[in-house]
Amino acid sequence: MTASGDLLPRAELRAIVAHLRGRASLLIGMFLFGFIILWVLLIILGTFLRGPNWNFFGPYAFWDPHKVESLNNVNLSEYVYNYFLGLPLPKNALVRELPGF
Repeated sequence: MTASGDLLPRAELRAIVAHLRGRASLLIGMFLFGFIILWVLLIILGTFLRGPNWNFFGPYAFWDPHKVESLNNVNLSEYVYNYFLGLPLPKNALVRELPGF
């Protein structure tokens, strides 16, 4: 601490501010994207576009409580090994499931 009680001397503080001044728009843009898009927008979509049975419905779609959708689960390991690499699935579960991590 200096005699005036500052945590940083004014010269160092000015150097830090000058260094960050050029990056301020990038940092603000990253914060706004992360907060508004990845947080607020997903909460709004998940709250207002849900209907009966936790199905997604559009803003003006009819809410049919008997709507049945097929839930097709895909095996990521199968896509990676069979379709992308052209190899059979490995027998070892740890090696087989490694692309999913």
